Amino acid sequence: MAGWDFRSFVGRKIKIIFDDGSKNGYREAILVNIDEKLNSIIIEDSKKIEVIPIDRIIRVEVSK
Repeated sequence: MAGWDFRSFVGRKIKIIFDDGSKNGYREAILVNIDEKLNSIIIEDSKKIEVIPIDRIIRVEVSK
């Protein structure tokens, strides 16, 4: 998903599919922030906060 500008999605609920090494991971969470230094997005669901590298993202859907 290189080239995507995630800044406009901060604070919105997203569905994300990403390569987590062994299989494709799936999360439904709120996009909290973007860390440009780490080239990653930070998401939060009711249980935890995760950092996902942007270059591992396969697909993103944004809730309206």
